Amino acid sequence: MVKRQTVDKMRLLLSGAAILVFGILLLWRPKEILGLLINIVALVMVISGTSQFIGIFTKNDRTIGKKTNIGSALFSFALGVVLLLIADVFREIPFIIFPYLVAAYTLFNGLVKIVNYLLFRKNQVKNRINDLLDCLLFLTFTVLMLFSPLFKEEIIYIIIGIYFILFGCNYIIDFIREIIPGTYKSRLKRKVRISLPVFLAAFIPQRMLSKVNDYLTEHPHAGKTLEEFEGCKSEEEPNLEVYVHVTETGGGAMGHVDVGFKGKVISYGNYDESSATWAYGKGDGVMLFTEREKYLPFCVSHSGDTIFSFGLKLSDDQIDRVHKRISEIMMETIPWDSPYDADKKAGKDAGKIQYKDYASCLAQVSDTEFYKFKRGRWKSYFVLSTNCVLLADNILSSAGTDILKMNGIVTPGVYYDYLEHEFERTDGVVITRAIFRPEKKEADAPSPPEFGKGKGKKKGR
Repeated sequence: MVKRQTVDKMRLLLSGAAILVFGILLLWRPKEILGLLINIVALVMVISGTSQFIGIFTKNDRTIGKKTNIGSALFSFALGVVLLLIADVFREIPFIIFPYLVAAYTLFNGLVKIVNYLLFRKNQVKNRINDLLDCLLFLTFTVLMLFSPLFKEEIIYIIIGIYFILFGCNYIIDFIREIIPGTYKSRLKRKVRISLPVFLAAFIPQRMLSKVNDYLTEHPHAGKTLEEFEGCKSEEEPNLEVYVHVTETGGGAMGHVDVGFKGKVISYGNYDESSATWAYGKGDGVMLFTEREKYLPFCVSHSGDTIFSFGLKLSDDQIDRVHKRISEIMMETIPWDSPYDADKKAGKDAGKIQYKDYASCLAQVSDTEFYKFKRGRWKSYFVLSTNCVLLADNILSSAGTDILKMNGIVTPGVYYDYLEHEFERTDGVVITRAIFRPEKKEADAPSPPEFGKGKGKKKGR
């Protein structure tokens, strides 16, 4: 029987080689390759939709998620047929609209950067000129693509081809790191990780939640153990955790990221809802410290979150650097009271008041400390840049881990993709993976294990 480690190594090599070849072919014959890709995607969606229909009406239990599954099957099948029609009859349409889609994407990135620059300027953040330069770069690219006759679509294909080549090289480098002796691994440590495009990565947590739900539909007696998605690859205990939250609907479908450290959860978001603007996309940045053992079940029961937990094993030196970075961030903060805490300090009988804001609800069930920022990049929360993911990355990057350098729009999906990849690598810093999820009855919501023991069987707010 082939060992799982060998399979994982070969998967890295074959995936990297396939993506690399695709990038090279895209540079050579872009239209033919993109046309072939559209046909392949269309056929996969038609087959997927058809198989979902067959699965729905052949399952013993036809009531579990039946309406949702039928809708998903219809959508997949219909979109596949439309793509096949476009590829066969209207084959020039994708190549006509493609540059405009890329231009819209770069324009959106430019607008995000200018908002970020204005917020940083307001909050007196140093080195904010970088965001302004990024904004000018994105907007210049957009203008050239839309209005310059010299900027042809071939240039876009070249850029995309180079992206896929670099993306494939990521996997090949990981494969090389897996097979060479440990003393040489550090020499191949990346300074920058080429991640999935944000419009794909943003939906990764939601897709994983769908996989979990599908698994539970097919295995209704799985109980609280999800061996398919949980695991442990080391006898050691993790000394830092990262939690990726996701809900089935609403804003939580894009995800949320927290850091677990020394029995506490560190979270950042717009927890002062009275300061929220732009439909909760912007507001005062609030960082909280709360009890891990109470916070996780609270999120599961209160918000209906499914939480993907990744346990990291860091060295003592890395842990010291993480602690130092948290202390540096705290130097810019001042205490803030949730409405519940403020009423308690004012002598009101807060226990009889019905609070609806998230901060108050959390403060009622867990010993929680809230902090706002006096100045700096975290003073203002912005859902597309200075958000929960960026703060988590800022803390973890201080440890010198092989972490991604983020630029542009930041989503929990990008981070989930990184953590999942690190867990699959033999020498990755992620050594455990677990899931905390809502049950049918709130009373049955799983209590998280002791810190570092969420292993299963050895395995914007």
